[in-house]
Amino acid sequence: MPLSLSLASVLMTYGCPRCGLALTKTGQWFKVAGHFHCAQCGQSVRLTYTEKVALFERYERHVGAK
Repeated sequence: MPLSLSLASVLMTYGCPRCGLALTKTGQWFKVAGHFHCAQCGQSVRLTYTEKVALFERYERHVGAK
C-alpha cells in the first residue's frame, strides 16, 4: 500500500516504543523519515515501512482520505 499523498500536511502522532513520548509531525515528515531520536529517553527509533503504513491507515480512517 502506498502512503497517501492526501495526508502529507496532516499532523500525525507516533509514540516512542520505549517511553511513550508522543512525537507529532506531518504525514510528509513520517513518509520520508527512516528514524528519529526520542527527546525524552534518547532512544534511536527506526520507522519501518510497515509501521508507516499502519500509522497512515489509522489517520486515513479518521480523516476519510483515500
